[in-house]
Amino acid sequence: MPTSQQHTHKPANPPQVRTEKKRSFDMVLTAIKMDLMRDYEFYEEALRAVIHTKTWGGDATAWFNQMDDLVQGKPLAEMSHEGVKFLIEEMIKDFAAEGLMPTQVSQ
Repeated sequence: MPTSQQHTHKPANPPQVRTEKKRSFDMVLTAIKMDLMRDYEFYEEALRAVIHTKTWGGDATAWFNQMDDLVQGKPLAEMSHEGVKFLIEEMIKDFAAEGLMPTQVSQ
């Protein structure tokens, strides 16, 4: 039985983040890593899941909530995390504008 939505196109190569955005990502992620220390690996795992989910047009709310919980009570990490969320949204907009987002069709 076919699913209601099926991915029909996956970019041949993963989209690349523009250099200026990559530098911004590196800066905020470094600040978060310094603040979270050992917990950073959980943050990074959730970040990868957010990017994958958002790239495919999915709802990444649960992953964002996990990231929010990890930075809670750590002012530098909280502020940097807001930057991460902004940069992710900008990155997804860039990918969509360049036609690098997968398409979905209803069955």
